[in-house]
Amino acid sequence: ANTKWGDVNVDDDVTVADAVLLNKYLVNSATVSDQGLLNADCWYDKKQTADDTLTILKMIVGTYTEADMPIVPAN
Repeated sequence: ANTKWGDVNVDDDVTVADAVLLNKYLVNSATVSDQGLLNADCWYDKKQTADDTLTILKMIVGTYTEADMPIVPAN
């Protein structure tokens, strides 16, 4: 499967639900699929953090795009 940047719940849409799910995962109150974890890694640093959540939210409101990322991974 190809990585869809920010799509934590792997439903082919990036919404606030993805940011909420990632935040829940970060505090150990939700599980995320392997593909969801790949999608959540917006900073391409092989980890999921609050920085990724913030990036997803910025993307939703249109203040951040994949073009703003320092590295775009090859899928």
